[in-house]
Parts: sequence; structure tokens; C-alpha cells
Amino acid sequence: MSSPRIVLIAAALLGALGVAAGAFGTHILSDVLSPKDLSTYSTGIAYLQWHAVYLLALAWMNHTHDNTWFTWARRCGVAGILIFTGSLVALALTGISILGAVAPIGGTLLIASWLLTAWGVKQIT
Repeated sequence: MSSPRIVLIAAALLGALGVAAGAFGTHILSDVLSPKDLSTYSTGIAYLQWHAVYLLALAWMNHTHDNTWFTWARRCGVAGILIFTGSLVALALTGISILGAVAPIGGTLLIASWLLTAWGVKQIT
């Protein structure tokens, strides 16, 4: 995903997915999952929502300032959201414990994305 426009669209769709998944968790999964699994699921969805907003801002910044650092931040951000949120949601729904070991990879990508964003901002000011 190299185009800021594509990432803006993806961020909006991820935001919509986050709302739908949150509602699904609240109305359906709250009666099915254990409190621990529901907490894991909720954490994944919260990170999805916050980072969808972050991606909107990041893509807009990259649209107004063509900056390689923002491009890499977007790539890390999208991958981080998919890996972090995906692994937590899959862990909560399946109970496959090895998925818990995947989440830190996504978290590391999210941290890298934020750091790349900071460096990109530094380059334009």
C-alpha cells in the first residue's frame, strides 16, 4: 500500500470494521467468551480503532508532505494493525495460545510506525 489515498480508504474501512467488531464483541461474544478472552478481544479492537484514526492522520500528512518516512510509517502501521489486532482477535476466538506470541510482532511494527512518523515530522519542520 504505497498510495496515501489507498491508505485513507483502508483506514476508513478499518474504522468501520472496528465499530462492527466492537458491537459484535459486546452483543454476541460477551455471552460466549471468558472474561479473559473478551478482554483480549477488546484490546485488539481498541488498538484497531485508535490506529485507524492514526492511519487517517498519517495518510493525510503524507498526502500533503510527500515524505519517504511517512510511506514507511504507513506500511508498518497497516502491517502492525493487521498482525496485532488479528492475532489478538484470533487468540480470543480460538484459544490457540501460540497466537499470543505473534502479537508482539504487530506491536513492534506499530511502535516503529509511530517512530517513523515522528522522524518524518521532524524532516518537514
